[in-house]
Amino acid sequence: MSVVGFDLGNENCLVAVARQRGIDVVLNDESKRETPAIVCFGEKQRFIGTAGAASLMMNPKNSISQIKRLIGKKFSDPELQSDIKTLPFCCGLLHWDPVYFTDLQRRAVIDAATIAGLHPLRLFHETTATALAYGIYKTDLPENDQINVAFIDIGHADMQVCVAGFKKGQLKILSHAYDRSLGGRDFDEVLFKHFAAKFKEEYKIDVYQNARACLRLRAAS
Repeated sequence: MSVVGFDLGNENCLVAVARQRGIDVVLNDESKRETPAIVCFGEKQRFIGTAGAASLMMNPKNSISQIKRLIGKKFSDPELQSDIKTLPFCCGLLHWDPVYFTDLQRRAVIDAATIAGLHPLRLFHETTATALAYGIYKTDLPENDQINVAFIDIGHADMQVCVAGFKKGQLKILSHAYDRSLGGRDFDEVLFKHFAAKFKEEYKIDVYQNARACLRLRAAS
């Protein structure tokens, strides 16, 4: 049976397969290993992935992206209200409970994959998948004495850390922690606000009044 893995990121998505005793991230239709996690709704059709990213600047209000930190929260959640201020599209009510990576949310992801015609076997925590990939490539693991390795994943929307124990042919997750409100996007936002203030001070231009200008400045930050 052929099995593939999907990494659903806040900014990009990847698909990987296990072959030749390793993990290989496959190419998409544009011969790239990353596909933008964007859907743009045009007048008569949808643009997904790279096509959606190309349409983002021209149609920001109808382009959906960066939803990882929105899933699983109520519309009244203070963190969600803070996040949607940086998004170019309008955000309505989300029908998942406001808890990060709950069982309900995981089932919703499985349901979405099933509706898309896939046959999901299970969901992995991202840090567990990272540790598993490390163990696959690590050929000198000890037979008896366990070694502990820490993995730090700073993504676009969040940060995750886990400590895993390894022996020959064995993997055990010892501990994990996360901050769902700290990722690369937050560092970008600090730079964006700094340069937006500079533009207003030196050129009397308020980029906050123009959605496309905000997108361009955030992309350059």
